[in-house]
Amino acid sequence: MSRCFKAIGYSARFIFLLIILQCQVVSAYADDSYLSALQAKSVEDELFLDQGWLALVHYKKTLFGGYESQTDDNKFFNADNGRTSPEDELLATLSSFFTHSNGDENANSQCRFPARYYWLNEKLNFDKLKLKKVYCPKLEKWRDQLKPHSLDLIFPAAFLNGPSSMFGHTLLRVNSHDFRKELPLVSYALNYAADADASDSALFFSVKGLIGGYPGIFAIVPYYEKLNEYRDIENRDIWEYSLNFTQDEVLQLMRHAWELRYINFDYFYITENCSYHMLSFMEVARPGLKLTHLFDSKAIPIDTVRAVVDANLVKQRNYRPSTTTVIEHHAAELDEIENSMVIGFNNHEINLDDQRIESLVEKNYARVIEQAYDYSRFLSTANPAARDVRAKQNWRLLTARSELDVKKIWNDIPVPSVSPEESHETARFAIGAGDLEGMSFLSLKLRPVYHDLLDPIDGYVSTSQINFLDLQIRYFDKTEKIELDKLTVINVLSLSPRNEYFSPISWGVDVGVERMNSRRGRINVAQLKVDGGLSYPVGESWVFSGLFEARVKAANRLSKGYSAGLGLRLNLLSQGSYFSTQLILNSVSFRAGEESNYHRASIEQSFHLDRNLSVRLIAERIKDYEIYSTQAELFLSWYF
Repeated sequence: MSRCFKAIGYSARFIFLLIILQCQVVSAYADDSYLSALQAKSVEDELFLDQGWLALVHYKKTLFGGYESQTDDNKFFNADNGRTSPEDELLATLSSFFTHSNGDENANSQCRFPARYYWLNEKLNFDKLKLKKVYCPKLEKWRDQLKPHSLDLIFPAAFLNGPSSMFGHTLLRVNSHDFRKELPLVSYALNYAADADASDSALFFSVKGLIGGYPGIFAIVPYYEKLNEYRDIENRDIWEYSLNFTQDEVLQLMRHAWELRYINFDYFYITENCSYHMLSFMEVARPGLKLTHLFDSKAIPIDTVRAVVDANLVKQRNYRPSTTTVIEHHAAELDEIENSMVIGFNNHEINLDDQRIESLVEKNYARVIEQAYDYSRFLSTANPAARDVRAKQNWRLLTARSELDVKKIWNDIPVPSVSPEESHETARFAIGAGDLEGMSFLSLKLRPVYHDLLDPIDGYVSTSQINFLDLQIRYFDKTEKIELDKLTVINVLSLSPRNEYFSPISWGVDVGVERMNSRRGRINVAQLKVDGGLSYPVGESWVFSGLFEARVKAANRLSKGYSAGLGLRLNLLSQGSYFSTQLILNSVSFRAGEESNYHRASIEQSFHLDRNLSVRLIAERIKDYEIYSTQAELFLSWYF
């Protein structure tokens, strides 16, 4: 009898296993059948050509009519040829949603590509019984931590001492439900940047960044870290643009940010940079925006901000002055004696018991204490080694301020009358005419990027310039020849003036080819110039600069192939909304290689007719190789 029961037990278990296997076969067949139906529907509807799909996988049309993703990481694709085939990548992505990962969230396609899953579900309306939604705890925890609700586009102004931010920078601030403008520190920032060595020079970064020599990395970081970096450490004014994306659009953008956590893109300094990819994220959030196609050749941050505003994506604009801007405005409200007290505090020359401090009326006393505190914090940020010493002083200053019953002691920091998107466009074309030692010429100039000292200043950082690939050619009537006058590969110049609070170093770098005099006539010479020195304000509207200059020239027609020398440059500059003026005296003695002396005096005057239109007059006298030359030129510049 026991054997009979055992036989029946074995038989029952065998039948049960058969049923399970049959169910799995039927289930697998059902999955395959449903997957085939989804794939057929997606091909029929040509979803692989939909702007939403193209944005999700970062596809762009090639010169030959096909597509190629700008993503440079194979981990981002499900199909072997996914980088160049939107259709195959979509079909492979659908197939991957049915693949089981044995509980490994990182290997599950629904968890790895939540933005793709959401978008395809919206288009194909997945049957929840045939394609079960996978729970992704890491993704859910990440989203719950961020609580994404709204977006702000953040634009820190240009920072010439940081090679990756010389043209400015843009990032997206992700705001939670309970976000308040006055408390942005609780928000997070979506940032894209080159993974470059901090010690890389501006020139090295520019060259390597031009050819995609750095990997680009996406990151989500607390916003206070970026605010501290830009406003307090690098002292850059910040503009915040509140965007009108819905919460559903914001959530989709964040799903895509999750997809790109560990994905590499090649970083290109002028094109596929931080600003370009902030636009690509917006295209994922709201397919059909078509923002990135405006920046196929260059994506300068200030231009991308302009594009976002022009696309009617901005609800509100907010200005956050840098630490240095705040200190300088407050210094203007103090008199000379009060400013000297602030400096004395931070030089440890006076303290709170000083009779001069105690004799101040309460409001002025509060101003001096607050300014001393703000300036001390700035100095401790600039010199971390002194933080411990300054922390004690800061505590005493805060304690003294808290004992005063005075509320508003400063005037509001004025918002600049021209915001970044209202400034001149970054590309410039100019046409003009002039005379060089009795030879008349016509001139054409083209500069794709970015701004010089005599361009309209409103909306840009004053006393600084960046010229990139600036081409200047001339046609001479007498010889009927077209000549290259100058090609600037990169030119950077910072002439920030010093005052009692701040002591910046003025500096410049210029690399390019220029036509100049030599013992064998006028020739094209490759040259490198490096300047360094100090600048000071003169009156209310002028800045005087004294710079030492090192210069190296190279050309086959120089007797030794090169010439190197040292010299001095004196610069007097005035920048205004309607006109700008610059006077330059330059002298260089070349004593290595081919010897010569170079002297130049010039005056440049620019009249700003409109935001994107100006007239410039240049007159100069040069002595080079004992050869004197005088030239004058008048040209009209159009910014586009």
